Amino acid sequence: MRRLPTPAFVVLVLVAAFALLSLAVLGGTPAGTPAPVGQAGTASPSSPASGPPSSGEGSAGPSESAAASSSASPSASATPGPVGAVPIVPVVDFRSTITGIDVSDVKGVLAGTDSYWDTLELVKADADGILAALGVARPSSSAHFTTVSSAAALAKDLAADSSRLAFVRASQVTPAVRTVAWNGKSLFGVDRVTKTTSWPLVAHLPGDPHPFDASKTWTIVAGGDIMLDRGVY
Repeated sequence: MRRLPTPAFVVLVLVAAFALLSLAVLGGTPAGTPAPVGQAGTASPSSPASGPPSSGEGSAGPSESAAASSSASPSASATPGPVGAVPIVPVVDFRSTITGIDVSDVKGVLAGTDSYWDTLELVKADADGILAALGVARPSSSAHFTTVSSAAALAKDLAADSSRLAFVRASQVTPAVRTVAWNGKSLFGVDRVTKTTSWPLVAHLPGDPHPFDASKTWTIVAGGDIMLDRGVY
C-alpha cells in the first residue's frame, strides 16, 4: 500500500484547515452541513417571515375585503322608471290591410260587434293603464278580452290569429307586428309624427328603461312585393 510522504500529508492538513477557517470567518456553511434552525427552512417565531402577509398575498384587510366585495357584486339590471306618460300604439297582424283605427273600433271589439276583430289583447302588466288611456272599462268577461305575459307572446298571437287587435308600448314595437294610425295620426311610417310629444295616445305606466324617441326612428321603403332579390329590367 502506498502512502503520501509525511511532509506532504502535513501540508494537505494545513490547507484543509485553512479552507474551513476561511469559510467560518465569511459566515458560510460547508456544503452538506444542516442549516441551523432560524435561518434556512422553517422560520422561527422571532423571524420577520412570520409577520403579517405582504400586500397582495394572504388575507386582505377589512377595507380591502369591502372593496373587493363591492367590485365583485353584479351590476343592477335595468329597472322601470317612475310612472309617467308612455306612448302606446295600436298593432295588428303584419299582413292586415287596416291602416288606422279610433276608440269606436276598440269599443266595438269589446262589445263583440266589430266586423274585423273579435278580441282585444294587451300585455298583462300594462293592461289597466292602457285601458284607462283608451277610456274604456276593464271587461268583466274574457269573451272579447285577453292578456298575455309579454309583448313577444302578443306578437305571436297576432301572427296566428288576425282577428285580434292589440296595443303595446311604442318601445315594444318590432317587425313582427304592424302599427296602425290612431285618430288619423301615425307613430311609425312615412307620414309619422316626428316628436314623441305630438303623439296623442299615452298611458300612465312605469317608465321604460329605454324610452321611445320618435325623432330617432326611420323608415325603409321597398318597391314591389316579389323578386326583391333580383334585378329590375
